[in-house]
Amino acid sequence: ESLESARFGFADTGLTEEELPINVVVWRKKLPSAPGALDAVVRAIGASMPVLIQYTSLNRGDLGKWRRILPLCLECVDGQWRVCAQDLDKSDAPLRTFGLTRIVDFRGDVDPVPRSVIRHNPRDSMARLRVQIDRRMTPSQCRAIEVEFGVRNGTVLVPSRGIHEFKRHFVQGSLPSDDAIWPPFESAELP
Repeated sequence: ESLESARFGFADTGLTEEELPINVVVWRKKLPSAPGALDAVVRAIGASMPVLIQYTSLNRGDLGKWRRILPLCLECVDGQWRVCAQDLDKSDAPLRTFGLTRIVDFRGDVDPVPRSVIRHNPRDSMARLRVQIDRRMTPSQCRAIEVEFGVRNGTVLVPSRGIHEFKRHFVQGSLPSDDAIWPPFESAELP
């Protein structure tokens, strides 16, 4: 149960490194590039107060811009930490997610949340996507994929905010918008 929840330490499993060697591969940094930004976001969540973040997206030419957000909760998607927050720069204060590693600077915000803002529920609704497993796979491979992704009756259950990301990572031919720069690397070779 601990291993399935990605908890590998002795306190969780009761097993030492010698008893059960585990290699953990981490591809990406998970915390903000700006020291103290995670603490500021966590404090803002606890106090229900806005915070200013300088955020850089992966859209072409984005140099980063200051955003006034109302953080509601943290979420972890496939090992990447994000903050679910309302975008106070928009008149309807929509719920957005901001990858913590893309917060390059932050400032406290002394202005209160505008009275007109209706706080959103940060718990994402779930959506069912009909999927077609690659027909080139063997029955054993299909079964493994069904187990890995929880495929039931030809569908998978994903968070509504994660539909685009699910498709981008796992569905052939599903690319992000023309503005997004993805994948981030042009090549990867041994030196």
